[in-house]
Amino acid sequence: MKSLQHTIYNLYNNSKLVHDIRKTKHISVFDIDGTLTGGSKDALYEVRKRAERNGSVVFSTARTPELTWSSSVYEASRNNGFNRPVPHVSKNELGKRYFKPLELIEEFDGLLDPDAVISLGTGMWIRTDEGYTEDKSFQALLSKIPQWRESTLELLQYIDQGDVIKYLAKVENKMMYETRDIDVLTLPFRIQLDLPSLELKLEIVERIFAVADSFHILADIARNVDMVDESNPKNGRYTLYLMPYAAPKEVSLNHLLKNISLVSEIPLSDISLLLAGDTLTDFKAGCIGGVDTQGTFILAGGSRLAALFDGSYPMYFAGVSLEWLWESLRETEKPGYYLFHENDKPPRIVVVGDIAYPNTIGPETILEYMKEHSFGDFE
Repeated sequence: MKSLQHTIYNLYNNSKLVHDIRKTKHISVFDIDGTLTGGSKDALYEVRKRAERNGSVVFSTARTPELTWSSSVYEASRNNGFNRPVPHVSKNELGKRYFKPLELIEEFDGLLDPDAVISLGTGMWIRTDEGYTEDKSFQALLSKIPQWRESTLELLQYIDQGDVIKYLAKVENKMMYETRDIDVLTLPFRIQLDLPSLELKLEIVERIFAVADSFHILADIARNVDMVDESNPKNGRYTLYLMPYAAPKEVSLNHLLKNISLVSEIPLSDISLLLAGDTLTDFKAGCIGGVDTQGTFILAGGSRLAALFDGSYPMYFAGVSLEWLWESLRETEKPGYYLFHENDKPPRIVVVGDIAYPNTIGPETILEYMKEHSFGDFE
């Protein structure tokens, strides 16, 4: 354990994360899809510049690490032990995918090489001058259940009534990467179900809970599966991510911040965060993640969650309880600005983009917030 602690200390101590936090005491934490995408590219470039002027930038994303790195950084990271293959991000005339350096693809402009990547279901990677290195202390938390992926697939086989396994996402089929039909290889700590209805999604959740409450040999596996909801009812998309309990965004963010604080010797209470996202997963992480830090969470304009703030206070979104949200969220005098205050944690400002900055999408929302608050302005 001392060896691991020493390795982690050196990794963070040599990172821009710790170098910056000692100077600025600030970190920006951004989701990618629907948050940094979908709006003006110029807005994205400006958001990235302002965030970097104000401190470090962390991507907390469902994308795998290799989808966030330029080719030179990817190669450097392979020398540090990264072993996932290149992403197949382009298609040929036959519809087969192939690798092309991401920095040569306009779609990825402004979305590469942050100071750290928290990849939902893959792990956590910290950037130094020698590329990215995995935070093995976080990987150890993800790996607490031996052969987690195989055991969880066995659980899904057990509860299958002809309506589970057939809805596994394409990424769960390793051969589809080998045949160049999908862009990335299967993730080690995430299993994705793309379901046709809310009713089936809730039924599967109940089946897993039932196994967890039983004396079945798979009960321990069921008790150690966190079900993260990525549904978008408006589009008829009901998606579940099954992951270890250490994998969700708020848990992984807390792990990252505790390591940064420990190595930099900057108290968490002295660190401020700017967080932004567009899904319920992001919203929860933005509100309850970050331990004792101060911060603001921005719900990007165009989010599927905007309708929650029409004054009706719905208790569920895609079947997921929102009681935790309405118990702790209060309106302020400024339209679109709320205060989330849970127990003895520092209050967090929540900005709902569609109300605070109408007619903005994704990075445009973040940029309007930054401009209003002189965030990352030139001195």
